[in-house]
Amino acid sequence: DSQPRSPIPSPINLFQHQVIESTMTSTKETQTYLNLEGHKEQTPNKNPTALDVYSHMRFMGKELATVGTRAELGGYAFIIDTLSEWRHRTGDPNATLPTKPILPPQPATRASTGDWKRWEYIEKQLNEYNTINQQVLKLLQKKFPTMLIDMEDPDFAQLPGDLTPRQAYQHMLDSLLDERTERSLFIKVQKQMANLDYTSNSVGPKEYMRDLLDLHFKARQLSNAGTIDTTTLYTYAIEAFRRCG
Repeated sequence: DSQPRSPIPSPINLFQHQVIESTMTSTKETQTYLNLEGHKEQTPNKNPTALDVYSHMRFMGKELATVGTRAELGGYAFIIDTLSEWRHRTGDPNATLPTKPILPPQPATRASTGDWKRWEYIEKQLNEYNTINQQVLKLLQKKFPTMLIDMEDPDFAQLPGDLTPRQAYQHMLDSLLDERTERSLFIKVQKQMANLDYTSNSVGPKEYMRDLLDLHFKARQLSNAGTIDTTTLYTYAIEAFRRCG
């Protein structure tokens, strides 16, 4: 499942400013950061295709890469990334997916100050993880209101408490993809990459690479139908630059 490190910079480095803080922020601040109401990517879609779901995964991965206080590369994107995508995101072919923080038993009353501080730090990490996890699930319900109904509580429209965003995305994709559809979508994405236009202006290269890498993300998710390596990406880019004159 490992992938070699891509020479093409990750979009997290190309197009996003990462804010890394040394101190914990409050749960309220985390919730405010993920308040995406009104964002164009959150426009409800009651009849999505798999490519629509992949587009939202791409968008959400970029958001999660910088939210909260987790300073490690990739941030909280691991809650939606597959192992191969996490390795691609971090550029580490041997990376493992981070897991939910585990809160140890509360220290004894007479425990040292250091023991209590370590416990409180993990507690804050766990609270932040849970808050972000639940907020992403709510955003998914609003974005794709028909796709998770079969998993919701019929009375309160709540998803199972142990459901992760990665599982929710996969549940939607399982209902949208079969072998024939995946192959058809892969060919469609491949053609979009080959025909992607480059606009000759001051931000043209940045916009072109952003769009090309967004399409490449979709192609990676459709890997059962084929692969597009970095050499091919560079070929597409060179041809696009030539076409623009």
